Amino acid sequence: MVVCTGGVASGMLKQEDMEMCLQEEKQKAEQAVEAAVQAQAGRVKEAVLEAVQEERRRGQQQEAGLRAELEAERRRDRESLEQAIREALRDQNRVSKEVLREAVEEERQAGERRLQEAALKVREELMDYMKEQKRLDQVTRKQTLSSVELFLSCAQRQIAGLLQDSPPAEEDTPSSSPSL
Repeated sequence: MVVCTGGVASGMLKQEDMEMCLQEEKQKAEQAVEAAVQAQAGRVKEAVLEAVQEERRRGQQQEAGLRAELEAERRRDRESLEQAIREALRDQNRVSKEVLREAVEEERQAGERRLQEAALKVREELMDYMKEQKRLDQVTRKQTLSSVELFLSCAQRQIAGLLQDSPPAEEDTPSSSPSL
């Protein structure tokens, strides 16, 4: 490794040695700049933190003063509000009792009307249901009668066919039975 110095050593440095020296100096300069930037960033960070802490202390002091003022105002407002609420509740209680009395009477009458209407509706629906059931019963009877009629007709045809195809009773001999 070649040591770089400010002057020329006992001989002329070669091109490669010069480039290496320049590279080392460049690296040292970059490291020095980076160290300086980090040191400056640290100082700025500390200064910012101190400023933030100071601002926080001032804000807390202002907040404490505002809180005290707001608390006193809140107590005054609460007292006047409680008085207003008591008066409003007395008035509202009187009005509410009257409104409730009227509403109960209206609801009672409306309930009676709804009950009568519901009874009429149920009666109408029951009548409609009974009419529909009668109609369905008639349809079912007609279908059943048609089915029975069809069955009897088919049975009559089969009996008639069997009577026409049946051999006379005298011809029943063991030799004339069909083979399977």
